[in-house]
Amino acid sequence: MQLLIIGVVLTGVIAVSVNQATNNFEKSETRRSLSAAESLASNPLLRALLPDAAPEMGSALPAMAESARSISGLDFVAIADAAGTIITSSYPDEVNSSILTPDSTVTQGRAWRGERVHDGKHELIAHIPVLNEEGKLIGIVGAGQSYPNTAELLREIAPSVLFTLLVCILLGAGGSVLLARKVKHQTRGMEPRDITKLFEHREALLHGVKEGVISVSPNHRITLPTMWPLNCCACLKTVWGAHWRS
Repeated sequence: MQLLIIGVVLTGVIAVSVNQATNNFEKSETRRSLSAAESLASNPLLRALLPDAAPEMGSALPAMAESARSISGLDFVAIADAAGTIITSSYPDEVNSSILTPDSTVTQGRAWRGERVHDGKHELIAHIPVLNEEGKLIGIVGAGQSYPNTAELLREIAPSVLFTLLVCILLGAGGSVLLARKVKHQTRGMEPRDITKLFEHREALLHGVKEGVISVSPNHRITLPTMWPLNCCACLKTVWGAHWRS
């Protein structure tokens, strides 16, 4: 029972810890992705180059994107034109594809964060619009980070889970000892098998009763009287007389 309780508690702790670690990842990485994309989008050189930029044209934009990625520690940074066509990206296979997603609001001039799946990886992404001096959209900067896998999440939450497991074991062991002491006190130190034997003995005697029966222990104490009080004296005289005669 104690092992079952510990297992249930530990499973609950792991589920809650994984969910909390995922939420913490989303909060921290969303801020980091938005910050990196905003910093790159506000770069005057990027604003000057974007209107005439094209995929695989020049090395200035790829260098700027890679610099932003390495400084922020993110997995990828991408730069796209006003139509959403990616000019340069940390993933070369994304060049010439669209950076836009169905629910992105970046074309409306607003920052956006969301999720996507790229090459089987679940990623958190942020889009920031690049605006010129007149406030017109001239490009889009995207940045993001891959979600940690299950093994990475378990490694992150391992200390808290181990601490919880230790607390559960200590509380379970202490509770078991206290419960065992209480039960032994109530049963006067008798083990379950002793209680079972006593119960079976008394049940056997009770089922064999047709008239008055009295059970006497080896030290001549009455252990089971099952007769009317008026017959007890006569029965005791018979028992004690037989004892003294023997």
